[in-house]
Amino acid sequence: MGKRRSSLRSAVEPGQDSFLDIVANLVGILIILVMVVAVRARDAIVVNQASRDQDQSVVTGLEPAKQAVVAVTQDIHRIDQLLKRQDFEVAFRRKERDKVLAIYTSVQGELEQQRQQLSEQQQQELTLRDQVVAAVTELDTLQRQRSALEKKSVPEKIIEHYPTPMVKTVFGQEVHFQLKLGRLAHIPWDSFIARLRDDAPRHVWKLKDAARVTELLGPVDGFRMQYTLINKHNAIDTPNGQIVRRQIELEKFELFPVSDDLGELVERALQPGSKFLATVAQQDQQRGTVTIWVYPDSFGQFRQVRNYLHQNGYTCASRPLPDGHPIGGSPRGTRSLSQ
Repeated sequence: MGKRRSSLRSAVEPGQDSFLDIVANLVGILIILVMVVAVRARDAIVVNQASRDQDQSVVTGLEPAKQAVVAVTQDIHRIDQLLKRQDFEVAFRRKERDKVLAIYTSVQGELEQQRQQLSEQQQQELTLRDQVVAAVTELDTLQRQRSALEKKSVPEKIIEHYPTPMVKTVFGQEVHFQLKLGRLAHIPWDSFIARLRDDAPRHVWKLKDAARVTELLGPVDGFRMQYTLINKHNAIDTPNGQIVRRQIELEKFELFPVSDDLGELVERALQPGSKFLATVAQQDQQRGTVTIWVYPDSFGQFRQVRNYLHQNGYTCASRPLPDGHPIGGSPRGTRSLSQ
């Protein structure tokens, strides 16, 4: 009896183990299915949320475009209304023009009929009256134009004419003046040239061992002269060959005023009894020339002096100088040009 129960228990136990394995497998599968479903549900929720966000962003991006479309549509309607209003104005003005033209044509016709009823003399009088009215209208127009031109007229410019418009080189007697700071001062030119000729030979010995020497003369009538002698060697061809000859030459001379208030003011110098006119009167009007060394500050006064000299029959030459440049000359300089 005991052996039978043992065998029966051993036969039943393996079957229970298989059942339990099956149950466990089913539970595991169910758990896996639940997890898969949960994951898919979560992904679906995320996808739906992303889709809704994307749709919202698309809608937000389209908002400016919608506003632009609305604005363009409003502008189109406004322009269309303006065009309709202009068309109405044009049609209205055209009707007014046609009405006025019809009235004008009617009046012209009536006037022509009345003119035909007038006598020949009355027609002539009417024609003359029309011509008078037209002439008066034209005269009034011309007077207005003349008044406008007179208001806009350009001031007259006077072109001065001188008796000798062509310049010529000065070879005859010449008297020199400095015009600076509005003052005319006589330059003792000839006196300095004479002194230069007497003084230069006394200093030739200084050029024995020097290339140049500078000396000073004056003052004379408020001016000083500074001159420079140079030691020059010239090669000369001779039948016996080339020889070098030593020669003393004047390089240049310059005149300097001792003060700035020399001479007379131009206004005083052009008055009778002035030193300027007394010096000029000593010149020969036919062969003499008055040379003015003028600085930029006195160009305006120079015109006054020149005009006075021309009006009184004197020939005038100008020597414009830049500021700070002294009066002077040299063997290679140019002669004055008179006018």
